[in-house]
Amino acid sequence: MMTSQTILPFQYEVEKRSSNLTSLAGLPLYLELAHAITLFRSINHWLKIRRSEQGFTDAQILSALILLQIAGGDSIDDLNRLKSDDGFISVANRLALSGLKRKQRREIERRWNRDQEVPAIPSVSVVRRWLAKFHNSQAEKQRAESGAFIPSANQHLSVMAQINLGIVNFMQRFNPCKIATLDMDATLIETQKKGALYCYKKFQAYQPLNTWWAEQQMMIHTEFRDGNVPAGYEQKRVLEESLSLLPKTVKEVRLRSDSAGYQWDLMRFCQKGDKKFGSHKILFAIAGRVTDAFREEVLKVADDEWRPIYQLMYKGKKYEKVLKSKQQWVEVGFVPSKIVSEPEDHYYRFIAIRESIQTELPGAEEPTMPFSTYKTKKGRYKLFSIVTNIHQTNGKELEVNRGRVGVFNGNGIWGESIIHWHRERCGRSEQAHTILKTDLGGGKLPSAKFGANAAWWWISVMTLNLHRIMSQLVLGKSWENSRMKAVRFRLINIPARILEHGRQIFIRVSKSCTKAYETWQIARARLMELLHSPG
Repeated sequence: MMTSQTILPFQYEVEKRSSNLTSLAGLPLYLELAHAITLFRSINHWLKIRRSEQGFTDAQILSALILLQIAGGDSIDDLNRLKSDDGFISVANRLALSGLKRKQRREIERRWNRDQEVPAIPSVSVVRRWLAKFHNSQAEKQRAESGAFIPSANQHLSVMAQINLGIVNFMQRFNPCKIATLDMDATLIETQKKGALYCYKKFQAYQPLNTWWAEQQMMIHTEFRDGNVPAGYEQKRVLEESLSLLPKTVKEVRLRSDSAGYQWDLMRFCQKGDKKFGSHKILFAIAGRVTDAFREEVLKVADDEWRPIYQLMYKGKKYEKVLKSKQQWVEVGFVPSKIVSEPEDHYYRFIAIRESIQTELPGAEEPTMPFSTYKTKKGRYKLFSIVTNIHQTNGKELEVNRGRVGVFNGNGIWGESIIHWHRERCGRSEQAHTILKTDLGGGKLPSAKFGANAAWWWISVMTLNLHRIMSQLVLGKSWENSRMKAVRFRLINIPARILEHGRQIFIRVSKSCTKAYETWQIARARLMELLHSPG
């Protein structure tokens, strides 16, 4: 056969027989982790979509979608890529029979041969029909022509939180935290799907509201929403739902939010506390709104009362020196009318933050700014605010806390430390949104049906949390901050040959992949320890 002339001397050919090779030698490790945390059992317990004994179970479909996103797929159609990986399919098929009695195993194998199925990975059509079951068509009929509306979740979608809770509980079991700092924030998912509504940035989108547990670096709750639903819409209800999903071993809750959380019903709820946590109030720091009344109070503050905000310069895990930033802060004696009727034990502090901006040219009109500003004799400043119910500390801790994130104690927290603590919200939780939408499949929604997209987003959240367990508890500290693309390159997308001998599977890699091989061995040993550990 003649071949066309090429630039470099190599040719592509199709293998004429099944080679039993895989390009995903590290993917079965995540399958083993799912077994260790009893994820399959949890899925089949909560989801009751696939009730027939024949065909794919709920656990098989949902786990296949998790593995798809871990492998790098961001579309349901990418399942065909997994199905074409002969080596991975042979491993997954064999593992699906693990633990069954010989009679059961033979019966399932006969059915597979009769139906000529690829049992490990469901087809695209099966998955699309399965995802459609999460859509609540009755709730959609209640939509008005305009305004914010959140369709109520049907039975299948509502239990996704419970499946995710099983993953979170596993992390809490082996990495217990008595404090839960919850970062509530919404994220925009741009889409061209039919029925998607326009968001405040003037493009079609969905806007889920997410609750991030900072200490565990896991997403404990999410509510999928249309793009036109404001981030703060019914945020108190979402916070209550998030609290109900926290493990019982959590004893104290703290809340951080942007200005979407500046709602009096939410702050009153935090002041009152939740019975689940002994009715202790929830300490919070929320970005406030710069109203005209707040700006007037700020104008009363003398220039010498403003304190600089410092930043610590780190070298490794230790800091070298403290640097003064361009921003300043001050406590403002601001009393909104809403506070007048508050109970005596309700305490609010308002912190103002300012940053000098370039002054206008003489005689020029004042420019329109996309942020709040105020003007003094010395110039114009950006103006921000934070409201908190954390008490002030005494002046002795000024030097100790300078540039540091606040240490919570009975005396309260220095104002500057509140600012640093509140700004930590913009780190991991926003990075998690990026991972969900770019590293995983959350940014590419599969359907025009709201419920199907909501289920897909939940699956992305579960995948994120599952990978968090893998990096934190199984792989070790050197992998904690690795993004998915690095993990895929170094650990998952490794070529190997699959061999079977005596009902045992061997995943054989090249000598050049010994680093990945050693990591797999250590990880599997750690999984055995977790499985048999009392926790």
